[in-house]
Amino acid sequence: MKKFLSACALAALLTGCETANVPKLSAELPVRYHNAKYGLIFWLPAEWRGYSVVMQQWVGRQSDNKTGEIIRTERGPEIVLRHPKWTASNPRQDIPIRVFTRAQWEDVRQEIVWIDAGGSTDEICHNRKYVFGVHGRFNWGEATGWEETSRIVDQNRAANGPRLYPE
Repeated sequence: MKKFLSACALAALLTGCETANVPKLSAELPVRYHNAKYGLIFWLPAEWRGYSVVMQQWVGRQSDNKTGEIIRTERGPEIVLRHPKWTASNPRQDIPIRVFTRAQWEDVRQEIVWIDAGGSTDEICHNRKYVFGVHGRFNWGEATGWEETSRIVDQNRAANGPRLYPE
């Protein structure tokens, strides 16, 4: 029995973003986004049916503390989930999910690599290979739906359990 419980605990840790709280979450957020390449599952409300995915790239830099010279550049994918009612004339708030390797995340967390001029990147969830995060101010501004996207991100974060480095 002890081996079985240990195996279950290990499986839960390795799945990371594939939450154990799926029944409750899927009732509130029934639309499932799954990215098999990175092992990300993210849940959206029913009105997001027909959403689109835009792949972008985040860029981070490490600078020399004395000279300010850029000594290293890091890059990674950013999965942007876009509301189906988004248009160029009436853009809605996107959900931009950054994908980090564990090593990249450690450098961002320790502020060795900087991605944005202001704010920080907050972890949504992780698995054994990747950490998924959003910029702390991703919904800063006046785009339609910014409150909704905040709730969606918070619900996914809460359902996915503990962070790698709790605040």
